Amino acid sequence: MRRCLAGDQDAWAAVVDRYADFVYGIARRSGLDAGLAGDVVQEVFLALCRSLRRLRRRTRLMGWLSQTARRSAWRARRRQRAARRRERAVARREAQDGPLPAGELAHLEEVQTVREAYGAIGERCRRLLDLLFVDPERPAYAEIAERLGMPVGSIGPTRQRCLEALRKALEDLGYEGPVGPLPTEEDDR
Repeated sequence: MRRCLAGDQDAWAAVVDRYADFVYGIARRSGLDAGLAGDVVQEVFLALCRSLRRLRRRTRLMGWLSQTARRSAWRARRRQRAARRRERAVARREAQDGPLPAGELAHLEEVQTVREAYGAIGERCRRLLDLLFVDPERPAYAEIAERLGMPVGSIGPTRQRCLEALRKALEDLGYEGPVGPLPTEEDDR
């Protein structure tokens, strides 16, 4: 302990090597997984470094390590339980345990099918449709034309071809839900 207090790195390494498994074992027996038990080991040895001056006698070290490891493990378990409660409280409904109601499951399947169809229509169409229907800023045709490097007059016809491609991709994936009429230029302005 005197060598550790004097700043001898080899002495500190010897203390850690000698007692790390002891502290780790206490943390694991307290119910922590390997990752949290490793965190407890780090916390305990950091606390030991800070408390070294008060622990001049080696005979007190084992008791101190044991007590500090148990307290640190208890705090880690408490933090883990609190984190799980927070996660459950903010988890998306579809990620919760238990079966989904049939309507919600059908909706999730429909959303996934639309995502797959959207991915199948090609990058150029996705970029155009994003700017027309998804972008919250709703840019003007002139800005869309500039961003995409296309003439303003070709936006409407290209949009129609992209929507037709999306409809076809949905049909190819077996989508049977309502597609409805395709939006017109007036709808997206």
